[in-house]
Amino acid sequence: HPDARNRLTAGYMTSYFIGGAAGSLISASAWQHAGWAGVCLAGVTVALLNLLVWWRGFHRQEAVN
Repeated sequence: HPDARNRLTAGYMTSYFIGGAAGSLISASAWQHAGWAGVCLAGVTVALLNLLVWWRGFHRQEAVN
């Protein structure tokens, strides 16, 4: 199904660029307020939030199975 593949690619690329823009905004703001420590803290925070989202999704999938 080429149409479905095209929609998935468009969704992925849109998410990719929105994530890149958000990362630039967050890291620039963190740099302005706290320098490298702020950038590192922002990176750790985003990584932990992503881990939490993955963990919750994984456990929901386990509950369904």
